[in-house]
Amino acid sequence: MNKLIGFCAASLLAVISMNVNAADPEPPMGHGRMLEQADTNHDGKVSLEEFKAAHEKRVEAMFKKIDANGDGFIDKDEMRKAREAMHERMHERMEKRQGMHDQMHDTKPQ
Repeated sequence: MNKLIGFCAASLLAVISMNVNAADPEPPMGHGRMLEQADTNHDGKVSLEEFKAAHEKRVEAMFKKIDANGDGFIDKDEMRKAREAMHERMHERMEKRQGMHDQMHDTKPQ
């Protein structure tokens, strides 16, 4: 059971960290912006509690997105589908980047 919980938690974190698209509740945060928003006591540092609070909203949104049937649980099928969707988005981004790279090289004078 602990292995399953660990696997689900790791998978959820992987999906959360890799899911950077327009459907996200907010755009990914750069280091400076994350520090600024998460540092609620303005001491120039982010504690674990501040970090958790800053990401709680995003984690909840991702959980709800993965929990396709809305039952409050993520099962193997939902996790598989979320992982497949993540891989598809990654593949699309890679193709787009490759196309941009190819276009840059095609337009360079020789």
